[in-house]
Amino acid sequence: MAQPADDEALTEALAWVEELQAENENLRRQVFRAESIIEEYRQEQNDQGFDLKKLRAELKLQAQLAQPTA
Repeated sequence: MAQPADDEALTEALAWVEELQAENENLRRQVFRAESIIEEYRQEQNDQGFDLKKLRAELKLQAQLAQPTA
């Protein structure tokens, strides 16, 4: 039969496990949010890179069209 001290130790251990599980869940949420922010940033960077390539192509075409033909 369990001793009162054993019951108390078990109760403390279970409380500690519950705290760790809650902390773990909180950290998982933070990681998920950080990953979402990183993905949003990467998408913005990709979009900006695409816009710059498009702008360069348009400027190159305008420069070619502006050149007098021989």
